[in-house]
Amino acid sequence: MDGMQYDLFADFHINRFCNFDCSYCYWQGPERHDPAHRGAERERIVSGFNGSGLAWFIHITGGEPFLHPEFVDVCRDLAQRHYISINTNLSTPNAIARFADVMPPDRVGYLHCSYHMEIRKGEADRKTFAERVKLLRAKGFSAHVSQLFLPGMSEAFPALFERFRKDGILLRPKVLKGVYGYKAYPAGYTQTERDMIRDYVERSRENIGDKDFFDAFFFREDEFVDCDLSFKGQPCRAGSGFVVVLPNGDVLTCLGMLKPMGNLFDGSFKRLSQPVLCAANKCASIRFGLCFCDGTPQPVPDRPLLSFTEGVVNRIKRLFPR
Repeated sequence: MDGMQYDLFADFHINRFCNFDCSYCYWQGPERHDPAHRGAERERIVSGFNGSGLAWFIHITGGEPFLHPEFVDVCRDLAQRHYISINTNLSTPNAIARFADVMPPDRVGYLHCSYHMEIRKGEADRKTFAERVKLLRAKGFSAHVSQLFLPGMSEAFPALFERFRKDGILLRPKVLKGVYGYKAYPAGYTQTERDMIRDYVERSRENIGDKDFFDAFFFREDEFVDCDLSFKGQPCRAGSGFVVVLPNGDVLTCLGMLKPMGNLFDGSFKRLSQPVLCAANKCASIRFGLCFCDGTPQPVPDRPLLSFTEGVVNRIKRLFPR
């Protein structure tokens, strides 16, 4: 995907609706289980991105994106002018098969397929998941698999890794960020857990190579497994090179500052002309911050009570963005 050229990267939350009930989900609002929140109409989404006059890289997440009633058609239409990538739990077989048949792989940067061991309990579920990954790969898509590394997973993860490895699939450990079980993460990890995450991240690089787009751009878990990071006072392209787009089309600079930038669907979105200095004490979108903030991030000291309080406040702010 080295030849991709685009003006603006969007973290597009296409919907809130999801068919999984993960305890660690960052989104705990009632919309998560309400089918009315499966996403905006296809024409509204496509005309919003196309009407901006920009070429986009649209990273589509949710909720579960494939539960949007017109999701494959949305992707196909967007791919005519833009690039896309997708976060998915890979639980919708018919939509996934159609996606694999109609989408041009060269317009899809990657599919990030989250396993969710908490929901998928048995080997039959894992095998079904693995077959869908292999289907996508056989069709030419870059499909990558991760498992959120929850506290206490030091024994379960290696066994799960080996089962996927026998299917020719590399399982990456995803770092937990935010409040879980009355602790703030990643600071709440034990040293054993941090060491294991680093070990398996390194294995992915040995097997895939540093030039892999997904790993080089998005999956940099070892860089923030110890603690949260801050870019405060450093130039950040949130608003000029990267934005968050909510299901209703509202555009925010990032999930930390939540500064409104108009609405993409009604044509009121205005892109910033240049980077601005980050004002956040802690980067809330660190995987994107590492790509779109200039300079070296600084570690945020571990203050358990403060981190927990901030995590709760951030969840509330996401429920009621300005």
